[in-house]
Amino acid sequence: MNRTLLILLAIGLLGWFISLPSDLPQAYLSQYKNARLTQESVSVGGACESEKCLVVYVAPWCPSCKSLTPMINELSAQLDKEGIQASIVIGKDSMDKVLEYSKRFDQNVLIDSSGRYFNQIGARGVPYFAVTNQSGKRLEEMSGGYREVSHMREQLGI
Repeated sequence: MNRTLLILLAIGLLGWFISLPSDLPQAYLSQYKNARLTQESVSVGGACESEKCLVVYVAPWCPSCKSLTPMINELSAQLDKEGIQASIVIGKDSMDKVLEYSKRFDQNVLIDSSGRYFNQIGARGVPYFAVTNQSGKRLEEMSGGYREVSHMREQLGI
């Protein structure tokens, strides 16, 4: 009986992974800019303007996210210099904690305190990195990360 249950569970998980959308869904999220939350909504996911785009999703309660913040800042700065759009989304926690954590980032960030976008993209954990092409199709994705920018770039193909 336990073996049957494990097989059914494995089949269910495989079906869930297969059913994840290949395109990264688009959403409009509030922007935290110049140390303040703006009323401006910014698009994340979906089609992007550069050949490749990166979406990074982090959460304030995540120790890995906090330890990778310097690498995410450096990666985002490198990609910006190369004309590759990088969006950082902070969510899955109270607005106060999300806004406090956002101060650790050198660039503007997007806010998803409810975690609705996280659920919509089908991410399995944070930190979550997704590289998309101009039409919004996921080329690479990864939960977790490396402290070295060069390792992240190699893993993500950017």
